[in-house]
Amino acid sequence: MRTTWTLEASSFSDQLDDAARGRISAAIGQLERGDLPPALLVPMHSQPGLYRLRVGPDIRILFSRTPDGIRIVDIVKRSQIDHLRKSVG
Repeated sequence: MRTTWTLEASSFSDQLDDAARGRISAAIGQLERGDLPPALLVPMHSQPGLYRLRVGPDIRILFSRTPDGIRIVDIVKRSQIDHLRKSVG
């Protein structure tokens, strides 16, 4: 399984401390191996094909599945998701 990152996801990850980057890396590893319960992979109803995965209390990984694997679309703070949800809904 191949995992690709967008520039946005990579840039946000680079700004995080080592502990947060480690949590993100561990979560993506679990995602690649299929070790996460489906209930943790929440579809983004405003963006079909996009899912979010919670990493700690305030970080979310936005990703999509591709024929080759996983595409990390963005890594955001929870407040950004809440703002998006309010503007769409």
